[in-house]
Amino acid sequence: MDPPLRCHPLHKSPIFNDLRHFSPAENAWLTIGYRRSRAMGGGGRSGYAEMNPVLQIDPLGQRSRVCCRKIPKLPGEFRHCAIQIERDGASTTCGLFGGRFTPGEERGVGRIRFNHPFDTPGEDDIVCGPWNENCEADQCAVETANSYANPSKYKAVRGPNSNTFAGTIARACNLTKPDSIGSTPGWDDKPAPPAKSGRQEIPRKCKLP
Repeated sequence: MDPPLRCHPLHKSPIFNDLRHFSPAENAWLTIGYRRSRAMGGGGRSGYAEMNPVLQIDPLGQRSRVCCRKIPKLPGEFRHCAIQIERDGASTTCGLFGGRFTPGEERGVGRIRFNHPFDTPGEDDIVCGPWNENCEADQCAVETANSYANPSKYKAVRGPNSNTFAGTIARACNLTKPDSIGSTPGWDDKPAPPAKSGRQEIPRKCKLP
């Protein structure tokens, strides 16, 4: 089987390749779940399409990318990065917010925010990396985001922070951070551990458009 043909229309079968990719390094077909668990520090690659290959397909051609924006209350060129997912002209964003620099958020606590106004595409100071249009990138981004601790420990400048969240998703889903955008502290950090919060709030989840 030729790995590059996995997105060809002839191979768009709900029971075949839609949520797998061929890894020469592993010499095997790998799943979204395997890449996500590896990025989160786990392992295991035998699961396929979340054990539901009939429903877990991508017929609408979604795509994902990393977008970063300057943080206005911090000196220098510190950037906040988030994930943008697009489908048929509709767009959603998924980012992590927290700390004393974000109005309404707790100090030392980060929370996932879906379609936060600060992450709205089209603002002049938002710079984005290239789209990943591979079959599984969109679902991978959502699943990896929703596997991240929420709420999580948060340190605005040193990390873990919003860039740690975005970097974890990027590494799991083959997304690329935009070039020459300034400092993105926390990007290469390990995923943040859970945080204790004094606020009663139902954790929010990221979604496809």
